[in-house]
Amino acid sequence: MMAVSREFDQKYSQDEYENKIGRIIRRIRNQPENKRDGGWDAAIERLRSEDHYLLVLIAGASSGNVKLSRWEVVRLIVAAAVCVAVFCLSFFSSSHTWITEQFQN
Repeated sequence: MMAVSREFDQKYSQDEYENKIGRIIRRIRNQPENKRDGGWDAAIERLRSEDHYLLVLIAGASSGNVKLSRWEVVRLIVAAAVCVAVFCLSFFSSSHTWITEQFQN
């Protein structure tokens, strides 16, 4: 098991793995049928009878502490920059129109 763990750490990013599993857990947990029939809670109780790392991932996904990947952070920054640019362009174009009208009168 130690060799498998070492190999995983060399080939994959632990943060990316945990983020992906967290997203899957949240998506499964939030499905209406899991809330309605209690299947999710029953599955968690079953896992608690043993020592599973999956319980740690489930607890992390439930805590609301979401880690974003670098790509997600870059996409958010680019989206924010585009929004600011659009706002600035619309503001300055309307200001330019107002200034032009003032000088023409």
